[in-house]
Amino acid sequence: MEEYFDVYKPTSEASGLIKPKSEVHKNGYWHKSFHCWIIYTDSKGEDYILLQQRDPFVKSWPGKFDTSAAGHYMAGEGIEGGLRELKEELGIMVTEADLIPLGLRVCVNEFDPASLNYEFQDVYFLVDRRSLLDYSMALGEVAGLVAVPVQEGIALFTDELEKISAPGLRLNPNGAVEPTIFDIIKTDFVPSLDNFYLKIMILAERALRGEKHLYI
Repeated sequence: MEEYFDVYKPTSEASGLIKPKSEVHKNGYWHKSFHCWIIYTDSKGEDYILLQQRDPFVKSWPGKFDTSAAGHYMAGEGIEGGLRELKEELGIMVTEADLIPLGLRVCVNEFDPASLNYEFQDVYFLVDRRSLLDYSMALGEVAGLVAVPVQEGIALFTDELEKISAPGLRLNPNGAVEPTIFDIIKTDFVPSLDNFYLKIMILAERALRGEKHLYI
């Protein structure tokens, strides 16, 4: 069953139109989505950020690394749609009060001409120190999870490192969880025009220091 999205004007105002997902991406209609990055400081004082590896068979950006949990708002949804995505993709239940809002990101992605993505993205942090094993990855959507040291992420996206390696978990085709080592380079991420990942890493470091006034 196809999903339906609210369509927005380029000013982010609601247009009053509702369109199917296929038409939204075919024609490049503006729509809204939810992005939540999970961050934490471990017992040794090192900061981490959780990356999701997309399933190899999803339509857009298969196998690429991206936000801890993200997804479109269905027609008529607000933040409850984002909380739904966290439950569906990672198996965790949180409330809006648990989230740290980072504001609205305006995203234009035409790297795949078959899927034009014009999004207003509500971006959040969630501070959550649970083990990777305590997440339930959604088979068919999530291929793996890896917690990357924030400083290494910053070094990767400022070209101080060519590659980072970190232990994580991967779902095999039968849905069983397997430990693995991820070797990650910049091109393993979903492309962005605005150096989104570097901005997020820097903001994660600031958030975990207790700083306020964070904005994407």
